[in-house]
Amino acid sequence: MITVACVEWDNYLGRADEYIRKLQAMVRRHLAQPHQFCILLPDDSLQGWWKKLALFKPGRFTGRVVYFDLDTLIVGPLDELVSHKGAVHLSDWGWVRNVHAGGTLVWDAGERDHLWNDFTPAVTRAFANDQEWMTTLNCWERLPPHIVRSYRYHCKAGPPPGCSVVAFHGSPKMHELPANHWVHEHWLF
Repeated sequence: MITVACVEWDNYLGRADEYIRKLQAMVRRHLAQPHQFCILLPDDSLQGWWKKLALFKPGRFTGRVVYFDLDTLIVGPLDELVSHKGAVHLSDWGWVRNVHAGGTLVWDAGERDHLWNDFTPAVTRAFANDQEWMTTLNCWERLPPHIVRSYRYHCKAGPPPGCSVVAFHGSPKMHELPANHWVHEHWLF
């Protein structure tokens, strides 16, 4: 069975319940394979985006795991995404830096336990964020670029062909867009 996970802390944008319920509904509509939806509420031992590392705590999951940030819009079938393992490489979005994004991740449970096991407070001082650290560890394959696209860079007029996931990193967020915007055809309960 596939586990689809998200991480929530500090009542995301003051709208955590709305974002979680809509993400869960989008997954239900677009993932036909048997799956369970897991909302991870990490403890306070990790701060900020580092809380995401709790996903890799050994024994937490079994089987294939798909992670989405809460500001993710699902617009198409997820079957191709879950057949791959990896992360978005930001060069596929036009970035010059060698960084894997952390907003959509796919892996098999146990394969990335070292992200939890090797984490120490020194990591937060040596790296700007979880994405830089995970990239340095060189443990992610690249997801096919057409599956996950950036709203800001690729999708303002709508998702391009083959896109199933739209990342809303930065601004705007889905709830900030006008009611008649194309995004609201997908961001539903």
